[in-house]
Amino acid sequence: MLAEDLGKRLGVGAHLAELRRISVGPFALERAVTLDDLKLRFSEEALGTILVSTSEALSDLPLMHLTADDERKARHGREVEVEGTDWDDGTNVRMCDAHGELIAVGNYDAQRKHLRPRVVLAAEG
Repeated sequence: MLAEDLGKRLGVGAHLAELRRISVGPFALERAVTLDDLKLRFSEEALGTILVSTSEALSDLPLMHLTADDERKARHGREVEVEGTDWDDGTNVRMCDAHGELIAVGNYDAQRKHLRPRVVLAAEG
């Protein structure tokens, strides 16, 4: 459809011989892994050498390091107070523990200055 739409706008015929995605969010083509390499790493039990952490996968979101008390609240889906941010209302935020492990993705309420966990990822352990 892309080539066809462009052709129509230009008033000529058009077709697409190749389409290559060069990035998805923060991930560039240079970091891509072939299916064969993935199978090899899996068979060698070495997937950890190519997988990214959940926090890195969401690195385009702002980050908040939680205190121990706030971490406990977030793990139970309770909102935490936020100070000193310039996030817009409704901003999704990575909520990480002191070690940088992603605990949850929260949604910022600018009026109340609270961050409410929407997806809790890490089990308490």
